[in-house]
Amino acid sequence: MYPAGGKYQLFHRTSLPIKVSTYVQAQRPIFAHTPADSTLACVVTKYKLGAVCMAGIENDIAGDIRTLLQHPVPRENFARAASDLMGCAQVQQLGAALRGEDWRHFSESDCP
Repeated sequence: MYPAGGKYQLFHRTSLPIKVSTYVQAQRPIFAHTPADSTLACVVTKYKLGAVCMAGIENDIAGDIRTLLQHPVPRENFARAASDLMGCAQVQQLGAALRGEDWRHFSESDCP
């Protein structure tokens, strides 16, 4: 969960927990208890990977979890998210950046 309060808005909009990639690759639905303006909420909503819960009330949280369990996430949603978020170009860009090379020129057309 993200820290609460207005001073953390930039953090909400620019931070994505690393475990999201693990859940996407494992094709596990994501229950995101997070502010609506967070990057996590945007990813879960855009790719329909699970449920976003902004409530702090136990009954609301339980209801959102029940809804998630009753509506499985289609595999193609995970495949699209993996391709967009962790596609070949992103892996090549990360490798180049880690090696200290110019990473900006990689694109999906460079991938097999």
